[in-house]
Amino acid sequence: ENPFNEILDKVIQLLNSLHGKKLILRWQYNKMMPDRTKSELAHLYFNPKTHKDGIPVRPIENTMRAPTTNISNFLDEIIRPIFDNKCSTTAII
Repeated sequence: ENPFNEILDKVIQLLNSLHGKKLILRWQYNKMMPDRTKSELAHLYFNPKTHKDGIPVRPIENTMRAPTTNISNFLDEIIRPIFDNKCSTTAII
């Protein structure tokens, strides 16, 4: 089966289940629901580290249009203020 359709269907089923059980509100459901016409399978590519011996590569995954991006953005909006508040006074030396 197409991995994109499998991932997209699982995300939609999960959100439908959460909304059906009234565990998330309608606006949360709408905000996290991926747009089937705009979603894409995540892209994996590699950047070579030409300054190192053997030229190893650094994997990069582009998930900007992945089916899970809206969920990630939604959770970031909730968690980011808490993180920023707790970590703003922490100095790393």
